Amino acid sequence: MMPSLNASEKAQERSATDPLLANIPIPPRPQILTAIEQELQRKHPSMRTIADLVAQDLALSAAVLKTVNSPAYGIARPLESIRQAVTLLGVETLVTLVTAIALRNQIPKPMPRFWDNSVRIASLSAAIASHLGCLNPSEAYLFGLFRDCGIALLWQRFPDYPETLHDANREFTRAFTAVEDERHATNHAVVGSLLAAHWHLPKNVVDAIALHHDRNVFQLDHAPEILNRISIAILAERIESLWSGRDEHYEWEKLGQAALDYLLLSDEAFAALSDELQDKWRARDAA
Repeated sequence: MMPSLNASEKAQERSATDPLLANIPIPPRPQILTAIEQELQRKHPSMRTIADLVAQDLALSAAVLKTVNSPAYGIARPLESIRQAVTLLGVETLVTLVTAIALRNQIPKPMPRFWDNSVRIASLSAAIASHLGCLNPSEAYLFGLFRDCGIALLWQRFPDYPETLHDANREFTRAFTAVEDERHATNHAVVGSLLAAHWHLPKNVVDAIALHHDRNVFQLDHAPEILNRISIAILAERIESLWSGRDEHYEWEKLGQAALDYLLLSDEAFAALSDELQDKWRARDAA
């Protein structure tokens, strides 16, 4: 049974009427995304033009190449140019990665390790998606990075948000977002979905961001594109916490088993996947 009003529509409706949300700074959509969108809307869009738009930003293009050359994409021979990347991976994958990396560059780092953790979760999400074959790796990467961007925006908006974040991470019974709602009358899932909508991300990405802490998300008839994103990111976050040794929250206890069940993964299969990915990342870091 689907809710009468979906998550992104609720967020949009609320943003139009809630002065509190109106005061949360939503970063503008980067100009490069607008330029790429305009090219894609042409009758005969040029892959070379899109590649050249990305290549003009040296920092952005370097970050894209670093991402596609990571273990998550399993490319045998490292790519050396954006033109190579768009030829091998396609325009859609390139644009998805540019969007994800532009987000990281557009939002200030709210706390130590925030973007480091987010990038690791995004990279692991891409690797899990590639392994399971249920979602394009670049889409999994985008969601892994965008999923918690609302935390950075709430950190900027509320001076006491660090305390809220601390308490929400240690809440064993209620949803993470329930603690935020209680303190600030909004939460990072709502704010993150507003940013995603503002940046013209696909509707299923907006909905997945809005729903990713919902304790009942796997019990409702949501689209596979939404549930695949959410479940893969839950697994990636768990692997990252095991890898880093920082198990600072109870999200796995709340949603982990439901995510495994949805993806038809046994505990043993997940443990083997976790070990394999941690070994790959350790080998990459040692290289």
